[in-house]
Amino acid sequence: MKKSTLLFSMLLAGTVAMAQSNFASISQIGNNHEALVEQTGLENASTVDITGGNGSEIIVDQIGNKNFSSFNGAGSVFGFQYQEGDNNTATAARFGNGSIINQIQIGDGNSASADRWTQSSNLIVSQYQEGDNNTAVARRLRGFDVTVIDQTQIGDRNVALLNPTGSGQYYADGGSVNQYQEGDDNFATINNISGSLGGLFIQEQIGNDNSSIIRGGRRTTLAATYQEGDFNNATIEQFDSFNTAEIFQFGDSNNALIQQTGEMNVGIITQHGNGNMATITQR
Repeated sequence: MKKSTLLFSMLLAGTVAMAQSNFASISQIGNNHEALVEQTGLENASTVDITGGNGSEIIVDQIGNKNFSSFNGAGSVFGFQYQEGDNNTATAARFGNGSIINQIQIGDGNSASADRWTQSSNLIVSQYQEGDNNTAVARRLRGFDVTVIDQTQIGDRNVALLNPTGSGQYYADGGSVNQYQEGDDNFATINNISGSLGGLFIQEQIGNDNSSIIRGGRRTTLAATYQEGDFNNATIEQFDSFNTAEIFQFGDSNNALIQQTGEMNVGIITQHGNGNMATITQR
């Protein structure tokens, strides 16, 4: 009788499976949840934790060795984590009702993280990595209704960051972020975003060793950088009021900086060629 009671308690707490040195754990609280974990290879690990609500669907597929994935959510959430290769890490946490999370990794040594949300509901997050040793981080963003975040990396050793540091609450009430990198050793970051209106932050890099930095502030913010070539650097810093900034660079070793503080500012830089330098400052 004691053995039966213990087994029943374990089934209520969740499902744990181990085979071929792989580890999988599913824990669900609520109604009509569905979770599927499929592992092919050795030393893979996966955890799924649904802490309440109804009708979540989580699918995890790991093909390779030493991959790790974790998913945490509550309410009606859809999650898909796919890892093909070795030593990849994918984590998704604190998602709520109406959220959709897709994390796809094809290659080795990639890391994708989406967590610590100011708004946990109505998030649509897509992180796609094809190559080796890429890093994508998305955290602490809030929209009025639906917030859409897309991070795509094709190549090796690329880094895409959204609010990577700090513990404050950042806002992008327009609710749209796109970071696209195709090539090797590119770096893109969007941080210190806060405000009452606006959003839409776009960084696209095609080439190698490019750097793009966007720092935003209050009110309406529309910031975009597009780089096609190698060794280009683009920085946008804007705070307060109705700021808009765009940087387009085609070629190699170009540098562009836009700094805006105040009201109703618009700054646009376009450069074709190599070794160009441009700066816009508006206060």
